Amino acid sequence: MKTIKQKKPVLLALMLVMIMALSCGGGAPTTQLSDPGNNDDNNNGGQASTDDCAMEFRDLDSDNFSIVPPQRIRETADGHYLITAAETQEIAGKSGFTKSINATGYVYRVAYDSKSYERLAFPGVIPQDFQVLNDGGFFVCGSKIESGTVNGYAMMCQADGTVVHEVTRHDLSSLSLSVSTPDGYLVAGIADDLLLKLAFLKPEMTIDWESELGTDIDPNAPAGSTIAITKVTDLILNPDGSFTVFVKLLRHDSNRDTHGMGLVKLSSSGSLQWSRCWWDPDSRNEPWYSPKSVIGLDDGGFIISFWNNDAGTHYMYVNRLDNEGDINWSWENMSEESTPAGLAVRSDGVILNLIADYSQGERFCSISFIGSDGNFIDNKTFGVMSTPPAPDFPTDLIVTTDGHIVVTGYHNYYDDNNKYKKGIFIIKLDTNGNCSDSN
Repeated sequence: MKTIKQKKPVLLALMLVMIMALSCGGGAPTTQLSDPGNNDDNNNGGQASTDDCAMEFRDLDSDNFSIVPPQRIRETADGHYLITAAETQEIAGKSGFTKSINATGYVYRVAYDSKSYERLAFPGVIPQDFQVLNDGGFFVCGSKIESGTVNGYAMMCQADGTVVHEVTRHDLSSLSLSVSTPDGYLVAGIADDLLLKLAFLKPEMTIDWESELGTDIDPNAPAGSTIAITKVTDLILNPDGSFTVFVKLLRHDSNRDTHGMGLVKLSSSGSLQWSRCWWDPDSRNEPWYSPKSVIGLDDGGFIISFWNNDAGTHYMYVNRLDNEGDINWSWENMSEESTPAGLAVRSDGVILNLIADYSQGERFCSISFIGSDGNFIDNKTFGVMSTPPAPDFPTDLIVTTDGHIVVTGYHNYYDDNNKYKKGIFIIKLDTNGNCSDSN
């Protein structure tokens, strides 16, 4: 596999950053101008470092909080990029899981060309996914902490962060994914009983319809088995107005548990049209199939990415499926501990497989370019530089309206006091994955 290193020396650029804070109760937010380069524990400063093609944001308080990094990146109509993040405080919960007791969510609006940004703060909110509105506003879904309880939550905001409509789901701890349609938003979350619950929200945040999936996801499962949906990893609107959901599965039979993944197509009203499930052939203790991303194609087919762990070696896959979920071709890549992080398709049909790459003891970002016929084209490697070197973890990518590739994720770094901290980043590349001054 051809790998082109693109890491370059860091050029620090101290920015004048506008930090905008507001209460989720609505109304206009207050605005504070930060001291350039201020990166204190009160989170009043904004510092962005650049290495030609990367912007890194070091305004999250990773000393006192756990950081929820960006999960998605979106482009606005005026050429800005939106990402989200959160700071959370956690305590030990039931069954060894942690429980968030306090949080502040953020929406970053990034003007890449001027290397500047503004940040909107939402107390109690943990963003997981979001959509951009035509008027510059945005829809956010995730969780909200109220009186120590974590509930599913969604809100519609104006461009300045004013909350216009909101909804809380007390039966879910998170609304983890969303997709936008001309009529509203489909949101998805996993219930405590490990059912996948979906709700279609109108723009005023009222529920139009609801649906749920569980054991019925696989009509070919052995008689008497039960199927839990343990994670929903992607949710898309198909070109024909239907929806597709990509999920992680656990099937319990009479004497064993089997891991798997499922791709589910739903009608525009949430009814099950068809599903395809793939199950671990060896019924091992650790998951064989770990789903990541799905993209719908104009001909009704799909591109999916997933990976498995076989005796410590990771195998990453990109599969092309037809309009009924059957495999047309499969691209495979073996690595030490690398995992897929996102999918996109260029206007010429070339598939971009974003990878959280690991090799020779270093973690960085890479993109594999795969032809529409499944043949490998190229691989480009890149990341945010720091001294001493620290790992990069990409989480999503998009192809912009002008053909550029923009990647987001998080980066661990050492501050001036040699403290290990976490920053988030945006990296902009040309259509072939190169770092170019013209970006």
